[in-house]
Amino acid sequence: MRVDVRRLRFPARPLLVWDALFELAVGLALLVPLSPARSWLLLPDRTSSALGIVFLVAAAGIAALLLQDPPSPTAVRALGWGNLLGGAAGWLLLIVLWSRFSAYGRASLGSAADICLLLGVLELLSTERPR
Repeated sequence: MRVDVRRLRFPARPLLVWDALFELAVGLALLVPLSPARSWLLLPDRTSSALGIVFLVAAAGIAALLLQDPPSPTAVRALGWGNLLGGAAGWLLLIVLWSRFSAYGRASLGSAADICLLLGVLELLSTERPR
């Protein structure tokens, strides 16, 4: 039995919930002063705090998107592309500054970038129109 992947559908709402939770967790990990993740990345306090705020704002924006019934496909598509770009930027940063991060920082940043890429692909697939 063959599965036509073009006909697979992913509901957007659960993806948005997971995306908001991911953004919230990363934001808090970057903002909490004694967070292990913050120390693993070896970032200056201002940089870590600024990134944490960006992730918290993203989590709030996604939560607002969840209030729509159904969520706007255009907004979900934009979020998907944003996650793809964020994941790619995370990997580029990791590759360029590899020696700057601790081993745990490399693992954390690589994992976060992978999660962004996965969420981005799934969000784009959730807005794909069947042909």
